[in-house]
Amino acid sequence: MLFGARLVIVGMGSIGGELARRARAFGMHVTGVSRSGRAHPDADQVLPVSCLHEALSQADFVVCAVPGSPTNTGLIGASELAACSRQTVIVNLGRGNVIDTPALLHALQTGIISGAALDVTDPEPLPEGHPLWQMPNVIISPHLGGAAPERYYDRLAHHVVHNLQARLAGQPLKDRIEFRASA
Repeated sequence: MLFGARLVIVGMGSIGGELARRARAFGMHVTGVSRSGRAHPDADQVLPVSCLHEALSQADFVVCAVPGSPTNTGLIGASELAACSRQTVIVNLGRGNVIDTPALLHALQTGIISGAALDVTDPEPLPEGHPLWQMPNVIISPHLGGAAPERYYDRLAHHVVHNLQARLAGQPLKDRIEFRASA
């Protein structure tokens, strides 16, 4: 599934560059999008942000790895999502406000794109009962940023196992990790 897939990385800073290097190891074709459009050694090509729609139209996967800034707020909106193919999966690991949440929800509900994996959302945390929690084509992970309190990963693993068992049994999923002193 990854070999030969087309990955577009929006934001070719340190995180985008590391992702490009790893994606190339899996045989993915990597297109970067950055403000400058400057070449990157681990990308097959890098386009300026003015060519974002062109890049999105070619993507199987789009990863947003840009920092939060007024310029990046709503960078991926309705027109950008419409530029994607119906098979595209959007991944956001930068900042939640980079993707217009109502536009993303509409694109997912109507099949404009096939799925999303969200480490960050807007708003964050995503409110209980938000439609994204219930969508079968969406994965939402806790925004950890690499630093976590002691035993967090144990709690996270317990949470994932609980939700997997609940999904298989047709029961509701927990949308928050429980933090208990005994955990």
